[in-house]
Amino acid sequence: MKKKFLIDTHMHTAEISSCGRIPAAELALRCRSHGYDSIVITDHLNQEFLSRLPFNDDWDKIIDHFLSPWEFFDKFGNEILIIQAHPFRDGNETVFPECIHGVEVYNGNPRHNNYDHKALDLCAANPQFYRLHGSDIHCDGDFGRAWMLFDEEIPDSHSFHAAIKQNEYSMGHP
Repeated sequence: MKKKFLIDTHMHTAEISSCGRIPAAELALRCRSHGYDSIVITDHLNQEFLSRLPFNDDWDKIIDHFLSPWEFFDKFGNEILIIQAHPFRDGNETVFPECIHGVEVYNGNPRHNNYDHKALDLCAANPQFYRLHGSDIHCDGDFGRAWMLFDEEIPDSHSFHAAIKQNEYSMGHP
């Protein structure tokens, strides 16, 4: 039987994400010990980082500093894969379908209601969307809650992008 390559596509490091509790190097080692061949780090901005910007906590200026979803998609949409994680978590309804390539349809985080069924409904209404699963690792106990399997090794983000676009993967969760 041919080897499948196991990837987790959603985790946060202690160094960047305020919600992450495991340092990046340890996270990588622990993912390897859980059988993952590759991982995708999905750190997000935090208050400490934003406070270092020269905008004196003026949120309008901070938001203007970054591209809008439409500007970002127009600028990078042909070069990178844009997947919205847990698009309906805890009642969030802010989704810009015209600015993404797909959504996380299963999020393994046990501390949130992710309304994964709404993500599946969004994909049904947008059949061109790619569907992904992710454990959403923040701390101990979050490993192995979701995965993606690939027939070929995924050594970098370009290979991941190509495999997703060619639908060369399957997904699972416990």
